[in-house]
Order: sequence, then structure tokens, then C-alpha cells
Amino acid sequence: MARLLPGNLFAPPGLQLKRTDLVFDDALGAETPALWRGQLLQTLLRGSDRVEEVVFCDPESQTLILGDAMAWLRNSHNPATMALALANGCYFHPAMPLYWRHSFHNKTRLRQSLQEILTWPFDRILFAHGQVIPENGKHIFSQAFRWALA
Repeated sequence: MARLLPGNLFAPPGLQLKRTDLVFDDALGAETPALWRGQLLQTLLRGSDRVEEVVFCDPESQTLILGDAMAWLRNSHNPATMALALANGCYFHPAMPLYWRHSFHNKTRLRQSLQEILTWPFDRILFAHGQVIPENGKHIFSQAFRWALA
């Protein structure tokens, strides 16, 4: 099985066009690159007219890895961060921030992405903004996106 080498640089959707000063080995998409196929699951969170986020799952550690698709900022002591989290619905419980939720006009594509993710073997969630969800991740994820799955 191939291992991801320290020198590999992959771009999320659209970054290659914005950062022409960087040399990427490849762009990330809905398909898992051969380099880490069998080690990580990967897909795109689709349906937004602004951005497609790459979502990963490490089946071995049963961990879902998200960027901006969810946030949970309840432990922040910064008043501005707390206000932003409250305004975006991601202070009391993990959620997709409202400012980003409103960019998902194609609910069918979003629902398809979410349904694929929910087939993955994860119990824990890591994301860019907030604390780790150590257990019961699949239920928490489905609750965070119940507005799109209904």
C-alpha cells in the first residue's frame, strides 16, 4: 500500500487556479487519489454555489475529518468568536455555520454527499473550527445536517 509522502501537495477544488505560484501534485476531488486509496475515504460536499469542501474519513481510527462544513465554538472565551458562533448557530451544538448553509442551493447534491458520508465507518469527528467530537459522531453529524437530510 502506498504511503503519503511528506513532499506531496494536493489542492482543494479551485485553489490551483487561485495559487498559480504553487506547484500541486494533483487536485482533490470526489475520488480518493491512488496514493492513499485504501487508507482514507474521500468525497466532496456538493450543492453550494460558492465552494465544494473535501471531506475525509480514516476508517482505521473511525474519524471523520472536516474543514469548514461544521463548527462548534462553545469553549471560546473571545467575545467576538462567541458572538460569531451564536449568530451562525454553532455555539451550543456542532452545526454548519449559517453563512455557509445559505450557499447550498442544490439540496439534492448536498443530500447525496451527506448520505455517502453517513455510510462511512466513523465515530469521532475532527474539524477546523472547534473541539473534537470523541464519540457518537455519526449521530451528531446527522443531527447537524438534519435540515438538509429531511
